[in-house]
Amino acid sequence: MQQTRIGDMTISSYSMTCHAGTHLDAPLHLDPTGVPVDGVSLQRLIGVCEVINVSVDCGLVRRADLPDGWLPSTERLLIRTDSHPVGAVIDGSFTGMAADMLEALISSNVALVGIDTPSVDSFDSEDLPLHHGLQKAGIWWIEGLDLTNVSAGFYEMIALPLAIRNTEAAPIRVLLKDLEEQQ
Repeated sequence: MQQTRIGDMTISSYSMTCHAGTHLDAPLHLDPTGVPVDGVSLQRLIGVCEVINVSVDCGLVRRADLPDGWLPSTERLLIRTDSHPVGAVIDGSFTGMAADMLEALISSNVALVGIDTPSVDSFDSEDLPLHHGLQKAGIWWIEGLDLTNVSAGFYEMIALPLAIRNTEAAPIRVLLKDLEEQQ
């Protein structure tokens, strides 16, 4: 970050990738003719979501890692793995998603999935099967969520990306309000 003083004002500036921290990948990320972030409908990013906790040993969230008998009951799903602390160096130790999770999301009509890791794919993935599979299925995804203090359950989600024109991704602020507290 750089700060400049102009008279009695401080003006700060910074530079970063659109994929830094918590971010939304837009269709343009994988398709040069796809919709950019500023063209994404916010309808999918606002509404009831479900947060689930998974414990994974193999580095990939698989269908078998989901709670027994679990089926999504909302079109928005956030996955808490606790495999990548916020601010940690991005290396091969974080959890991505396996191909059978993609199949489960598609068959359950999930429209948006989020994960608390830097990527839906594993660190060493070169062909990005989850990115391409989600894109092909029309499922949007949020990467790098901070779900540290979020319990499994249902929440009202408001997820607003920076409206950066013509970009393939953007930092996004994801707010969750516990539905049980609203009653």
